[in-house]
Order: sequence, then C-alpha cells, then structure tokens
Amino acid sequence: MGVTDPAGAARFFAEKLLAGDVQEATRCFGPRGVMLSADGTEVVGQESIAEILAQIAAWELPLRIRTGRIVQAGTVAMATQIWDRDISGFTVSSVARLVLQETCGRWSILVASPWAELPKHRY
Repeated sequence: MGVTDPAGAARFFAEKLLAGDVQEATRCFGPRGVMLSADGTEVVGQESIAEILAQIAAWELPLRIRTGRIVQAGTVAMATQIWDRDISGFTVSSVARLVLQETCGRWSILVASPWAELPKHRY
C-alpha cells in the first residue's frame, strides 16, 4: 500500500472495500489492528478483520463511503467516514471512525469502528 498520509490511507481503504478487494482492504490495517464488529466485539488481527471485511463486501445492499474530517497529531490521526446504505427506499448512515498510525513512513489503520449511528445534526 505505502500511503504516506492519513487522508490517503483512509481513502485507499474505502476504495478497496467498495471494490470488493478484501485482501487489499485488510492490508490497510497494521499487524495489531482492531476492528469493532456491529455488536461491539473487538476483532483483533488481520486474519480476523478480513472475515468481517469479507462480510461487508458481500452485502447485497449498496454501500457508499464518504470521507469526513481527518485530525492529525504527529504520527496518529483520526479519520471520520460516513457509510451510507440504501434499505427499502431509505438511506441508512453510520459514522465510521478510523484511528491511523504512521510507522516508518507508512500510514495504517490501528482501530476501526464503523457502526456508530449518525448524530442528529448533519455534516
């Protein structure tokens, strides 16, 4: 992957996931990466994360990912993404939070939490 900025890393992850490229989306996570499942379970490690991403990629409901704000503090950043799905004529949105970390010039996802409900106000 070799993305050298947090915005690029978050965008690359979204592009690969939306394309159904689970292997590349999984490589966006660092070796100690954690992803929260829909029920709040902490899924640790790339192999386990790949299973969750494969389920997301296999959804029959179209997924759109919009990039929101990215806040960086040195070698750590938090990216916000809005995940939209169309269900029965309605758009259901959730806020995904990605905590990214830079190591040796490469940004990777340390923690992903894609299931928060969108707050009442709009971005």
